[in-house]
Amino acid sequence: MTYSIAVISARESVDNIRASDFEIQKECKITYFAYNSLTELRDIYEKNYWKYDGILFSGSFPRDYILDNIGPIQRPYRCLELKEQDYYLLFARLLAQNPGLELSKIYIDTTVNPIVFQNVLQDQYSCEKVPYYIKSQDKGSLIYTSYDAYFSLYKKLWEQKKFRFFVTRFTNLANRLTTENIPHILLRPSTETITDSFHDLLNAISQSAAEHELVAYCVIELPKAEQTKANYQAVEKVLTEFNRSQIQSAIIRKNNNHFEFITSGQQVKKITNDYTICLLSNQLHSEIPFPVYVGWGIGFEVMSAYKNAAQAAAVCKRKHDHFTYLITEKQAVVGPLNGNRSLRYDLHPDARIYSVAKTMGISAMNLEKLIFLQKNRKENEFTSSDLVYYLEITPRSASRILSKLKEYGLAVPVRSTNLNGHGRPTTIYRISVSSIVPEQKPPK
Repeated sequence: MTYSIAVISARESVDNIRASDFEIQKECKITYFAYNSLTELRDIYEKNYWKYDGILFSGSFPRDYILDNIGPIQRPYRCLELKEQDYYLLFARLLAQNPGLELSKIYIDTTVNPIVFQNVLQDQYSCEKVPYYIKSQDKGSLIYTSYDAYFSLYKKLWEQKKFRFFVTRFTNLANRLTTENIPHILLRPSTETITDSFHDLLNAISQSAAEHELVAYCVIELPKAEQTKANYQAVEKVLTEFNRSQIQSAIIRKNNNHFEFITSGQQVKKITNDYTICLLSNQLHSEIPFPVYVGWGIGFEVMSAYKNAAQAAAVCKRKHDHFTYLITEKQAVVGPLNGNRSLRYDLHPDARIYSVAKTMGISAMNLEKLIFLQKNRKENEFTSSDLVYYLEITPRSASRILSKLKEYGLAVPVRSTNLNGHGRPTTIYRISVSSIVPEQKPPK
């Protein structure tokens, strides 16, 4: 399948992007839309975004303007964010063309990342920068400075001799600055940056398409003691209201002693906030006075999605906490979906994890959860109570796991603290388990 991409760009940037799209044209269909003003930018977006599989913005300015003034962008998108090598190319040009330039007289707009300037110039760095929007005192919303206002500001600062050189990403100002003989340099993304951005967008489009094709199945089961006609009616009412307000296209049906809620993989990512917290569970728990087990399953077809959902619901019942769990199409368990405690681990652990866990005498799933906490949550220090909380195990099991990790050099006590202000101090351990599974490099 050939995807279509809309490039929405300031007019002066179009040729620079076109010069780098030769190879990309073989992979997708590209249509360019150039704007000279914010009115044109808004008009182009509103009339055309729905016709394309994805959107590439020429920089953060047009993207931010759309987000702040129209709303969420309704297609996969990327913008041409400058890479560090783009800045180094700028420095080379800047110093070669302007020997002896006083650094404190350089003016930088906010779309240029000052961090790289600080890294290179260090203590000499004293350049100023300016935001590309102003605050409305009436509504507190963002009102973007027009190109005319920005040009007037540049010209005023130049005439006052406050600044002698300007660095900008606003390509639509370049010709006007040149006409006024105002020294400036236009920071453009390199061919490599442009090509990488196109490929990144194509990957995002492909992922989005795959998620739309995935089936999401949810099993909502009531405990036996709560399986009454009135309770089933109460649950069905909440499911119907949730579908009407959040999705509108889900299939809802009662099957023996449970309900089934069927939608797309894309929709379930939204209502679980990327598999972290489940809005459907929240609504059920807030509107009905009894617990329910909620299991989500993702699959490439209905039957596999249903099997995963039933298995996720079974995990809920084993945990006795009535939180939601989800099993992905790749057989990864995610949950409980209540935000803070949500972890991801495989139903069939990696062979190396399984081998290491077996050698140490602990559960492979618990070892996987610890690896997830360290790699994804960037958490390295734990108490025994932390393990009880995150791994959903008993205090005795937590002490046993810490003992095994210490024995194999994967947990080291770093300090003690008295969390309650009295009683025995609690030992905090630094756990290092991420090295068990080496980092996988993405394919080139």
